[in-house]
Amino acid sequence: MEKDIREFLEGFTVEALVNIGVLRGGTRELNNRSVDPLLGLMREHSVTRVVARERNWFLASDGEFGNPEVITLESGDESIFNEQNPRINPFYKSANRRGAMS
Repeated sequence: MEKDIREFLEGFTVEALVNIGVLRGGTRELNNRSVDPLLGLMREHSVTRVVARERNWFLASDGEFGNPEVITLESGDESIFNEQNPRINPFYKSANRRGAMS
C-alpha cells in the first residue's frame, strides 16, 4: 500500500515517533538516522511506499527513494530528506517556528 508521508506520520503521536527514532531533537526533524526506524514502521504497517507527489518525493520500504533536491541518491543518507522537512513532515519545527507548533 502507498500512503502520503504526512498522513502516515500523522497516524502516530510525536512521542511515539521520537521514541522509536523516526523524529529527532527539538525540531522533530527527519534525518539520516530516521531512515531505518521509518522503514521498519512502514513494513510493520504494510506500507510499501510513502510519497509527497507535489514534491516528486518518495521512500519505498526497500530503501529506494527519490528526492529532486539532491543529485546523488544514496539510501540511508540524509539526502533522502534534503530540503523536504518543512513540506513532508507535519511535526517539523524550524528554529524560527518553534513557538508556532506544539
